[in-house]
Amino acid sequence: NLDTSTVSWKWDFANGNSSTQQNPAAQTYPAAGKFDVKAVVSNNSGCKATLIKSVDIYPLPALVTSDDVVCVGSSTTLKVSGAKTYSWSPATYLSCASCASPVTKADSSIKYFVKGTSEKGCESKDSVHVTVKFPFKLKISRQDSLCLGSSIELNASGTEKYNWSPATGLNNTSISSPVASPTSSVTYRVIGQDSKGCFKDTGYIPISVFPVPTVNAGGDKTINVGQQTEIMPVISKDVTDIMW
Repeated sequence: NLDTSTVSWKWDFANGNSSTQQNPAAQTYPAAGKFDVKAVVSNNSGCKATLIKSVDIYPLPALVTSDDVVCVGSSTTLKVSGAKTYSWSPATYLSCASCASPVTKADSSIKYFVKGTSEKGCESKDSVHVTVKFPFKLKISRQDSLCLGSSIELNASGTEKYNWSPATGLNNTSISSPVASPTSSVTYRVIGQDSKGCFKDTGYIPISVFPVPTVNAGGDKTINVGQQTEIMPVISKDVTDIMW
């Protein structure tokens, strides 16, 4: 006769999960490989049946991409590997939306997304960011002056890399705001360029250096009460004001 007793289920999915449902939820596996899924069916009479089925888990394609920097008006080739077929989006500026090495001539920075599919139909996604460099106008601080022995900060902005010359008196020739301590009047030149080396601009900052005035009041003097004496200081020609 047909056994109508209650049937129970016990699943072992070989991924650390188990279930007692007749129709368990879909499973996720942490790695590729062959996994033996086991189902044990029992009834109230103590009878059991075991079913084991091997499941092949295929690896996801390991996409390899790299971002790129391009000068405006120039083209660059996007590169991706690790899958059998590819699909790019958006297709804007691309010579091909379904090849491994499409060419783009973007007129502004853009982020492309690529989907790679393996021979087994598994899919992975990645992205490639294309940065476009444009001409720029270098901004610099105005000409200035300082006293000998003093320092002043020079300033340039508007781009990513800087090169100052002459190096004399500068604490750093490759930053945007070096500190200058020149010993004589000088005109500093700064050349700015973007990180790709697409475009350059040049600026000049004249710095006038004035010497420290010299003052000598003369030797000490001794006079009698009621007498007068004249003090004759020796001062440098650049002195414009004296206060005793």
